Amino acid sequence: MAQTPKGRARLTPGQAAPPGRSQASPFTRFPSPFEHHFDFRDEGASLRQRVTIGGQTYREVDNGRANVLVPVDDPLRPPALVAQQRKAVVDSLFMAQHPISGTLSGVAAMFGASAQTRDRAMMAGATADAVLSMVTPRGGAPVRRPAPAGQGQVAAPGLKRDNIRPSELNALGQAGRVEATAVAPMLGTGTKAYWRRRPPGFESGYDRGHLYPRQLGGSGKDLRNLVTLTPRPTNRTHMASFEREIAKRVRSGEVVEYSSTPLYAPGVLPPGAVLMTATGSRGTQMARVVPNPAGRQR
Repeated sequence: MAQTPKGRARLTPGQAAPPGRSQASPFTRFPSPFEHHFDFRDEGASLRQRVTIGGQTYREVDNGRANVLVPVDDPLRPPALVAQQRKAVVDSLFMAQHPISGTLSGVAAMFGASAQTRDRAMMAGATADAVLSMVTPRGGAPVRRPAPAGQGQVAAPGLKRDNIRPSELNALGQAGRVEATAVAPMLGTGTKAYWRRRPPGFESGYDRGHLYPRQLGGSGKDLRNLVTLTPRPTNRTHMASFEREIAKRVRSGEVVEYSSTPLYAPGVLPPGAVLMTATGSRGTQMARVVPNPAGRQR
């Protein structure tokens, strides 16, 4: 062991320090009264890397045998908030793929609807998107047509259904979605709203509005086709202009798959809005959400 000029032992490379003594650090010549607060040997676990997996934050801890991940509770992000943020991300991705869903969810939120009602509105929009995508292929995809029956054979009969297909009334007597296949012979066969029919929430000053329009064959006596609407601009302006455009296309010979869906807010009998869609055999694709002030929460 070599000697320093002052008589202290100096360690040579590879030589261990004598028992009971540790190699001095140049910083120990300047002791600090706060030094005991920063014992890094005991704080190693808290200095390790933190990672986030599935919205939960973990820190790496040495348990004596291996490094393990231990959950870290974040007081600024309680579990309820994390769950809400996850749902918001899922809903955003869903509405990005279904544009009508985003529109309906926004309308429901505008009328103060509950989360359950907004989810139902979003699913109704997804249904409308699905109908539009099934009837008219996107991206110019070729349409597959059934092969004609061979000579001497009879083609299988197609699925028969009514041209107008209303939903049944719910427990409150409210009308639901009405679907229809509009063809030229149906023009002018509808009936005006019967004065003795009172759809839920009807009062003087409101209209008994057709979900499936009268000019396309809609009934004014069937309560499954009637809802309480604000005359203007809901029934006689926005809905009427949409219906006239569809009637013009049907009159020209186009076959149009038509649907009308009333959207209800909790505790309010008239619909807060009406979703109208139309998909035609000649490429028509139309959709409109018409707000109905008569159905706003009171």
